[in-house]
Amino acid sequence: MRNALAALVVVGAAGLAASGADEKYASNEGKFTARFPSGLTVKTEAKKAGALDMQVTSAKDDKENSFTVMYVDLPAGAKAPPKAVFDGIEAGMVKTSGGKVESSKEITYGAAKYPGREVLVDKDGAKIKARIILADSRVFIVFAGGPKGFGTTDAATKFLDSFETTK
Repeated sequence: MRNALAALVVVGAAGLAASGADEKYASNEGKFTARFPSGLTVKTEAKKAGALDMQVTSAKDDKENSFTVMYVDLPAGAKAPPKAVFDGIEAGMVKTSGGKVESSKEITYGAAKYPGREVLVDKDGAKIKARIILADSRVFIVFAGGPKGFGTTDAATKFLDSFETTK
C-alpha cells in the first residue's frame, strides 16, 4: 500500500501546477471542484499507481508553474491509518522530486473535518506545496508548484484554498 501511494505521487509530481485560480472546474466523478487559472487548458487523465487507478487533473502555464488535483480510491476494506497514508505520500514526494521537506503539518479539511497534511517541498528553489486529504476511502492530493518558489506564492495558496470536495 505504501509503495502504491508513493507511486501515486511519482506520477503526479511530473505534472505539477500553474498560477492564479479563477475558472471553476468541477469533477462529478472525482467529487471535487477547484479553481484553475483562467486561460490555461485543464487536462484530466487516468494513470496507474501500482495496483491503484489514479485520476490526475492539471494545468500548466508558460512559466512551468502548475496546479494539480489527483485522487485515488483505496481498495475496499483497506484500513490504513491517516498518518501512514500521509507519511507514504510525503516520502514519495521527496523521492520523486529529489527535494527536501521544508515544512509538514497535520491539518483538518472542510466541514467534515477530514484528516490531512500540508507539505512544502523545496528542490533548488522550486517549491511544491501540497495538501493531502483522506476523505473516507478517497485520497486527494492537491498541489501547486514551480520554479522560483512558486508553491509559496499567493496564487498557489489561492488554488489550494479553492479545492472543495462535493457529494
